Amino acid sequence: MGLKDLFKPAWQSENADRAIRGVKRLKNQAQLAEIAKGGYKTFENVRVTAMQQLKDEQFIFEVAKYIINNWWFPNGVMIECALSKMENIEKKLLIQKTLTDRLTETPNRELKQDSRNCNSLISYIDDQELLLLVAHKAPLGENRLVAAKKLANPSSRQNTLKEIVLQRGLNDKIGKDAYSLLNGSIRPQVYQELQNMESQKQRNLEIKQQNEKIEFEKAERKKNEDNQLRIFQLLTKEHRVSSSGKLYITSMDLDNFNDKTLIYKMAMESEKIYYYEAHMTNNSTDWYQCPERVAKICLPKLDEKERLREIAQSALIKEFRWMACVLSGGHFYDTQKKNKCKCTICEHQSHEMDRIPGKICGKCGAELFRSNYEDFVRFPDGTEEPYFFDNLAYLESKDKQSWF
Repeated sequence: MGLKDLFKPAWQSENADRAIRGVKRLKNQAQLAEIAKGGYKTFENVRVTAMQQLKDEQFIFEVAKYIINNWWFPNGVMIECALSKMENIEKKLLIQKTLTDRLTETPNRELKQDSRNCNSLISYIDDQELLLLVAHKAPLGENRLVAAKKLANPSSRQNTLKEIVLQRGLNDKIGKDAYSLLNGSIRPQVYQELQNMESQKQRNLEIKQQNEKIEFEKAERKKNEDNQLRIFQLLTKEHRVSSSGKLYITSMDLDNFNDKTLIYKMAMESEKIYYYEAHMTNNSTDWYQCPERVAKICLPKLDEKERLREIAQSALIKEFRWMACVLSGGHFYDTQKKNKCKCTICEHQSHEMDRIPGKICGKCGAELFRSNYEDFVRFPDGTEEPYFFDNLAYLESKDKQSWF
């Protein structure tokens, strides 16, 4: 005996046998009820002894209801003891109703931790309506099967077993056990229903997958549309690069820019094209604008000659006009005009001379000269025009693969 046991009642002893002997000597019903509830952190067998010592039916009823509602897993021995001691039928029914509520309303994950104890608790329910409720609503299939076996009405039992089979299927142990308890006359019907349910389940799965595919494609289209608009906005309006040097648009973005409506709009309305690409050398970043490259990548995606001809005639950016002209059928020169080398549609000049001042074009006789860092051509009659040296000789080639 420890020192602590010298100054407290025997039923509070840390020695289980001594505590049990102390409980057996107690007569106070309220105190026994508290011990049975476990209010003093007593051993389980001490609590069982306290329940056995109780004689007041009201206290027995309160203890039974308490342990059903508040214990993690109610002790079946104590429930059995309480029901055997109670003579009041209404209170017995209330205890069974409390058990039923616990079995049907407790979350599945809690019941699974002590399914055997739950099955034993069902054995203390003999009211047919409550058993039917457990058989239909208990989260655990094992509990439902146990309750179904206890149903006295053959029709109710067979219907409940059929419901369990249809819900669990024959690939599940509980479903198989329930199927084995069915009458032979209804088994073929239940089996056929299972087959029909499986077929319907497969059809529903296919419909669900099809709907998911449609939703995915819709989301992808929306994502692509948003991305196309983002690229269009970045190409056609001035923007800043973040301090981290993150690119707002990449070559891959430009390759994926294939919305014909936005490409046409960009070509017709843009005064400038902002296309940036980074070259990292010695922790420095070199940024440059390249409308020629944008035109080279994007305009071939337009396969409508009418739109290309409109771009060739009206685009504000000369590189777009020149390339669209080639894509729509080629440059057109008026040999009657003094500038025989200037396209009448896009105004692209294709003089046969190098970019060296003093050189003379072999076709129109124009001479190249430079003034204030700008290039001009002077025709034989003395008139002058600005000359935009485009370095787009590849545009004369009809082979688009040679452009890249």
